[in-house]
Amino acid sequence: MGLPEDEHGRVSPLNRAPLPADGRPDELTARLVDPTSLAHRAFFVDAGLLWWPNDARLWSAELPR
Repeated sequence: MGLPEDEHGRVSPLNRAPLPADGRPDELTARLVDPTSLAHRAFFVDAGLLWWPNDARLWSAELPR
């Protein structure tokens, strides 16, 4: 991605969607938050998946070709 640090202010953070009015999450969300589910293990490997899009270190990182 290689986004220069002076451009980080232009990045919009990812925010969680609010819960439905009844307070119960949809089926996928329920599986993602269940640490015994396959979906949880697939998405939240080691350091977790959902933290990185808001990490400025990632925005500045460049991937080798």
